[in-house]
Amino acid sequence: MSRKGIWLSPGEFVSFAENGGGSKSLTKTFASRSRTWDLAGALSNYLPDPDEVLRSQGKDVQVYRSLLNDAHVGAVVDSRKAGVETLEWMIEKGKANSRRYRFIQDIFDGLKVDRIITDILEAPLFGFAPLEIMWTQKDGMIVPADFVGKPAEWFRFSMENELLFLSKENTNGEPVPQFKFVTAQHDPTYQNPYGKRVLSRCFWPVTFKRGGYKFWAIFCEKYGMPLLVGKYPPGTDEDKTNEMLDMLQNMIQDACAVIPEGSSVEVVEAAAGGGGGARAYREFLSFGNMEISKAVLGQTLTTEMQSSGSYAAAQTHFAVRSEIVDSDKKIVQAAMNELIDNICELNFGTDEPRPTFKLYEEKDVQKDRAERDKTLAETGVRFTKKYFQREYDLDEGDFELGDPAPAGGQGEHREFSEPRAQRVLDRFEDALSDMDVELQDQAAAMLNVIFSLADSSESFKEFSEKLAEAYPELDTEALAGQLERASFVSGVWGGMNAED
Repeated sequence: MSRKGIWLSPGEFVSFAENGGGSKSLTKTFASRSRTWDLAGALSNYLPDPDEVLRSQGKDVQVYRSLLNDAHVGAVVDSRKAGVETLEWMIEKGKANSRRYRFIQDIFDGLKVDRIITDILEAPLFGFAPLEIMWTQKDGMIVPADFVGKPAEWFRFSMENELLFLSKENTNGEPVPQFKFVTAQHDPTYQNPYGKRVLSRCFWPVTFKRGGYKFWAIFCEKYGMPLLVGKYPPGTDEDKTNEMLDMLQNMIQDACAVIPEGSSVEVVEAAAGGGGGARAYREFLSFGNMEISKAVLGQTLTTEMQSSGSYAAAQTHFAVRSEIVDSDKKIVQAAMNELIDNICELNFGTDEPRPTFKLYEEKDVQKDRAERDKTLAETGVRFTKKYFQREYDLDEGDFELGDPAPAGGQGEHREFSEPRAQRVLDRFEDALSDMDVELQDQAAAMLNVIFSLADSSESFKEFSEKLAEAYPELDTEALAGQLERASFVSGVWGGMNAED
């Protein structure tokens, strides 16, 4: 590819200036909704919802909200949400500077993160979940005072897949303000920005379940209690038989009656219903519940299996549920990180590295801590029993401490690893956080060079000589306040070889 065109094959070159459109013919969208001829609802300002269930019923997404009143739907939805709601959250610094990291951390510490996560998790249920950011000013900065989920039925998507709010003033939808909304979406596509709705798959199972409950109630009323049969002698007129019928109806409520002499009342057990009929209704409703479980959780083991089942089946179902939890976790993280992007863009611009929001399990932290402790032990750090008991929740009699394996022979050069370099760099960023941003960047760049020099040095003296050659006029006061050059150099060298 060249700046003037593109090779489609070894013998075919297409210039950007060809086809009458210049470079626009390759850089602009060709197949779009504004150009297609058969789009349903093309005269509307918004894209029609492609949900087949809603279209067949002539209803909007509000009908799915009523499904949550079903006991089984509510239970499995709560179970699915709990898979993410029970995770821990953190703000990862990444490549962002310490000042920006602390700024974002302070904001999230002031937000109701657990409630916001619950709002975002409406997206898998309803396809998408619009969340409105309530901005405020604090200490000269623009920060979110709250992050609130709004009902999906209040919104539509435009022909360009942009979020529209259906207001009283504009029932066809008006674009939402920039930086005002974040839209969490579940498996959206260009064709369907409304996303996939889990509750759409529950609509017919719940509908048939409700019908099954009704017919089962009639069945129980008809066959679940004895029948009262009144007998009159032959030739009894119709008025007498009607009078007897009224008395039998009263007996159902009051269990007592007065009948004429010569008449009789017989109690007949309703054996015609049998147990098979009741079983059929029960299995019908159980099948509906299993379909709902599969739609929401991807499996039925935790809610429907009556027997113990096999270990292999349990592991398979657990893996399916874990994948769904991971998928929902990504939706939450994407929405939270879009919020962070908006905060940073309004306050710092668009080009600076930003912290990120992350969900994690406590066991993940234990793994990271163990890897960190292993690295430190290999460099000579010795941990106490008290540390292991506190950090890993161990009993004193569960373990004994031995001598760590040496990372290298005495006097050998020890590599200044990237994690250790990053920790030293983080400390310097903290120390320089009140300086000008440009000076912070210069300091970080210089430290990276210094780390490289230190890594290739066998002794403090060699390191000092290399540093003097690289920076013959190094002014450490501009970087570290009143630190003198010798203190600065020895501090970096000590950061390489001493314990944290």
